[in-house]
Amino acid sequence: MATKRKTETQSLPRGRHGLPRELIVENQRARLVSGMIAAVAEAGYGKATVAKVIKSARVSRRTFYETFSDKEDCYRAAYEASFEFLRDRTLGAASEEGWPTSVRAGLEALLEGLAAHPDLATFFLVSPASVDDETASRHHTAMRELVEALVAKAPDAGSTDASSGTRIEALAGGLARLTAMKVSSGRAEELPALLPDLVELFLRPFVGSEEAVRVAWGDDRS
Repeated sequence: MATKRKTETQSLPRGRHGLPRELIVENQRARLVSGMIAAVAEAGYGKATVAKVIKSARVSRRTFYETFSDKEDCYRAAYEASFEFLRDRTLGAASEEGWPTSVRAGLEALLEGLAAHPDLATFFLVSPASVDDETASRHHTAMRELVEALVAKAPDAGSTDASSGTRIEALAGGLARLTAMKVSSGRAEELPALLPDLVELFLRPFVGSEEAVRVAWGDDRS
């Protein structure tokens, strides 16, 4: 019975439910964000209509437009929520380790989180390129921010010279490209298998080949 009551509260059925207005609004916003992620993952951004979003979220069209100004506004909110979730998961895991194993811990958390949520992986990694230039640019910036935070413990990570900037750009591009390729081919569950290659890619510029291989592969590399 307790489980049934909890489910009913989470679904916010129409009518009197006794919840504060602020909580209702926040719950509906979260459901619309989830609905946008699901709709885009299923149909692509172009075909992810407001009708599909509200059907997935189980809210009314009126509620949608009380929460977001339009489809683009909802998409942007969903993207930022996705990035925040993945960033916090990644950096939370990395913060528990010292350099350079922090990179492995962070990347492992990121890949496992994406593999566990294939709709989120498709939405976050694949859809930005199909929206518009502004969204693609935001995704590029987000990936760069994630990489910069992951390698922040490296001895020369704070360098402002041109080579440092180029290195971060290359790592961000590599991470985005390799993960998006897996997801776009319907193999999000295989993302964790990228871990050793990505760890080696990330660490090689900072610690050299030998140490990068050791941290990335341990005794498993033939």
